[in-house]
Amino acid sequence: MAKIKTIADLNHAILFAQRFILSPETLIRRSWISRSYSIDTGESSYELTLLAGEVLSRCSGKMNVFDICDQLSVRFPTPSLTYELAEIICEAEQHGWISRQ
Repeated sequence: MAKIKTIADLNHAILFAQRFILSPETLIRRSWISRSYSIDTGESSYELTLLAGEVLSRCSGKMNVFDICDQLSVRFPTPSLTYELAEIICEAEQHGWISRQ
């Protein structure tokens, strides 16, 4: 387990221990043909990256962000995966697409 040395490390650890759930008005759509995701909020629709779609589609309140990261680490084997997940989660929460449970 990595040691927490900075406030940023502490915030990261707190975020990854959280469970998130999609907002009731938010719908994730997956296109199997184009292998892409979109998010529909009722007011607007946005295209998502494949990673963002995979992350947000797992926000059911059953797994914390650590669990989601573990699941996706095989499919997206990149050293920056944890930071990318943190950015996706933070941005989605700011938009109101997900909320902490």
